[in-house]
Order: sequence, then structure tokens, then C-alpha cells
Amino acid sequence: LGAQGGAVLMDKRFFATRRIENSFALVDVPHYPGIQVSFQGNNAMRTDKNGVLMLTNLQAYQNNRIQLDASELPLNAEIDNLEQVAVPAAHTGVKITFPVRTGRAALIRILFDDGQPAPVGAEVKLMGDQKDFFVARHGQTFITGLEEKNTLRLKWNDHYCDLSITLPPEKSNDITRLGPLTCLGVPR
Repeated sequence: LGAQGGAVLMDKRFFATRRIENSFALVDVPHYPGIQVSFQGNNAMRTDKNGVLMLTNLQAYQNNRIQLDASELPLNAEIDNLEQVAVPAAHTGVKITFPVRTGRAALIRILFDDGQPAPVGAEVKLMGDQKDFFVARHGQTFITGLEEKNTLRLKWNDHYCDLSITLPPEKSNDITRLGPLTCLGVPR
């Protein structure tokens, strides 16, 4: 009786794999189980119940294309890139994370305390999130990744104001529109 295989301890996780002769990658699609992942355009596999997948047989010191199938993500998922390139050293592993943002989106109209729309290009940040948004015409900004209760921070000319918003119940096939909200204390 004989068996061959591999064992990997990476990112505080243990993986039993096929025999590892080349390099490997830990693919992480946090909180998205069963998402199809392709390697070099084929060899589709699926993430486990935690959204994790161990890919073996990557080519060392070469570009290894790893792709997600966008059709498998929910409609409220937002991702910046469906493909990433891994270039591992020989007989080593790399971690590839596909950060997927979820939540609701809303079109929000913001006014300054003079009653005029916030200026085009003003930066808006959803607190607790890394993504930046910007004000467009008529003081409107489209924000994604919203929860039921949120805090936005508008920045203009090195001044800030915070805006608290609570989303109304979601209506299917309808964009949530909020405002006008007034940003106090930020000069033009």
C-alpha cells in the first residue's frame, strides 16, 4: 500500500494536496464558497466553504494567470480585477487575495452649508472601507459597499465633514437615492 501527496501549512491553514513538484498558490476569495477559479485559462477548480483554494503546479519565476468566474459572484459583489498574476519562486507558495466588496449602493446628493451642491471632484470616503469615491455634477456621488448604517467623510480643500446615513429598506431593481445631505463647516 502506498500513497503520494503533499502537506502545506500556509496562512495559518493546513492543506493536504497532491504531490507538489513546483510552486503553489493559496487563492483567497474571502467569504465566497464554491467560486470557480481557473489557472492559465483552464483547470477550473472551486473555492472551499471558506472561499479558499490551494493551486499547485504553478511555474516558478513565470507569470501564472489566476482568474475568477464573474458569473459565480452575487450581483451585489464588486471586484476590481477578476484576474491576478502570481510569480512564485521555485518550490514556494504565494497568497493571492481577490478582495470582493459587498453591500448596497446608493446615489447620494450632498450640499454645503451655503445650500449649493458639493463641488465636482470632492473626495468621499465610506468610513471603514479603503475605496474612495468622488462627487460628480449636482453634488451627487455613487457609493457602493454600504451597510444599513454608514458614515461618510467628505474632503474638500483639506477640510472634512462627516455624514451619517441610514439606508431605507431595499427595493428590487431600484437605485437608492438619498439627500440632499448637508455638509457643515467645509468652505468652498
